[in-house]
Amino acid sequence: MYHQPSDFALTPWINLGACTIQELSIPNTQYPIPNTQYPIPNTQYPIPNTQYPIPNTQYPIPNTQYPIPNTQYPIPNTQSPMEILQRLGIEYQNPRLWFDVLIIAISYYVSSWLVLKKMSVPPFGTPVCPGTGFTIGFLLLWGRSRWFGVFLGAMLANYTDIKFIILAIPILGGIGTTINSLITVIVIVRSSRTNYPFNQVRDVVIFSFCSLFTRTVFQSFLSVITVRLGGDEGWNKYLDIFSGWWVAYAIGILVFAPPILIFLQKIVKSEVESRPNKEILLAVITLCILSYFTFLQPQPLEYLLLPPLLWSAFQFGRTITTWLVAIISIIASVATSYRLGVFYDAALKDHSIILLQLFIGVISITVMVMLAIIAENHQYRLNLKIVNTELEQRVFECTRDLQESEAKAQELAAKAEAANQAKSAFIAKISHELRSPLSAVIGFSQLMLRANNLPFEQYENAGIIYRSGDCLLTLINHIINLSKIEAGKGFLNVNNFELYRLLDDLEDMLYLRASNEELKLMLRRTKNVTQYICIDGVKLRQILINLIINSIRFTHKGDSTVSTNKVNEESRNVFYCSFQSK
Repeated sequence: MYHQPSDFALTPWINLGACTIQELSIPNTQYPIPNTQYPIPNTQYPIPNTQYPIPNTQYPIPNTQYPIPNTQYPIPNTQSPMEILQRLGIEYQNPRLWFDVLIIAISYYVSSWLVLKKMSVPPFGTPVCPGTGFTIGFLLLWGRSRWFGVFLGAMLANYTDIKFIILAIPILGGIGTTINSLITVIVIVRSSRTNYPFNQVRDVVIFSFCSLFTRTVFQSFLSVITVRLGGDEGWNKYLDIFSGWWVAYAIGILVFAPPILIFLQKIVKSEVESRPNKEILLAVITLCILSYFTFLQPQPLEYLLLPPLLWSAFQFGRTITTWLVAIISIIASVATSYRLGVFYDAALKDHSIILLQLFIGVISITVMVMLAIIAENHQYRLNLKIVNTELEQRVFECTRDLQESEAKAQELAAKAEAANQAKSAFIAKISHELRSPLSAVIGFSQLMLRANNLPFEQYENAGIIYRSGDCLLTLINHIINLSKIEAGKGFLNVNNFELYRLLDDLEDMLYLRASNEELKLMLRRTKNVTQYICIDGVKLRQILINLIINSIRFTHKGDSTVSTNKVNEESRNVFYCSFQSK
């Protein structure tokens, strides 16, 4: 175990390598140092990537006072170069990052060298700057952590082109280019909320606006300053140089950022499937013919290139179409730089290459908008397909639930039918059990009625017994009829029926029940009531019995009168019964 002094970072050397505490001890020094916290807070031991003991070093260092007076240990705010790179977003241990940085730097440097040395149109400037488009495309694709490649490429391009004696000027130009590129990428990502701003028309508009009014303005200003400091041009041409570089930078982003990002983006491509090679060959031949007459022969046919490009957008997808736009832009710029084509004639006439730049910008934006519309339509079709699939799934689930409900309903119906059959069987059985003694009662009452030696009063009582038994038998038959009605087998048994006798029987049957309630029951009929009617007598008897019993039950005192009348003299088949309680 060793001690770690807080005022002097001696610990990393103790018990490391070939040193010992005795070799490292400072003479006349007490260990551990009094009033010192061990280990020193916020300090990593041993220090990473450091060899202990340090070779060819004598410990303690002669003629040195330890700890060094007026010195804070560990030294605050001290960072290694690797920590500084990490804080700047450079993962120095990631080989893929350095590969991406190298690709960005080479693409920017080579494209800038080709444009400035081979494609310039003296005295009108450069029509397009592909390097700006490459950097924006790569930063959107790989992330802003690859900014160091933009810095290297821009610094090398500035130094090679202008050949500064002072190296600080190309470095400042590289810093400005890097900051402007990062600003453009950040604005595009924050505004469109995506690193791939080509799937919607809104995102394409944002991308075009940012290409025109973010990096291009600041970069043009820095480019003019750089050219002036290099001694190539004077301040009197500031506005001309500024406008030329501004449009060239914007066109470079609009033309070359989309194919880089679309070609290398690892996403599921939502574009139309490619057609046969014959159609691609036909489109290329058409574009070659039109390009020949437009850029090699001074024929004003430049905007006839749009229909084949739009056809390519519909037929071949975004990858092929954006590269065709980039190739056409390069051909137009190269032809104009070699003093060929309709745009060079326009440049001589107007002393500007603005028409060439506008042509390239128009076809680029038009094609990007068309590709975004196609992508949106394709996305809508996919969403509609998903919705249809979900709807079909829901319909299937509803159909399945309906079938299950129907099966359950059939099962319940079967159970109900079985219950009805059981009830019918029970009613049939119980009615048979009731009919047997009831038939005996009715039979004996009939025998008593046929006897000639019975007193009149007993003869009346026997008649009441007979009628009551017959009514009870009718009720049993009615219960059976109700069970038939519930089973859907009910019917009316219509025949000639004596109404007078029914009313008399009801009065004799229910008179005693009304008397027990201290009521007077009266059944009256008018003379115009027909004695015989055509009706189901059993059902009519049951209805009247239920109504009269309810009248007796809910009348507490007085009389209960049932009146039977004919509706009018002209009507032969309509009667009504009225119930009155006093």
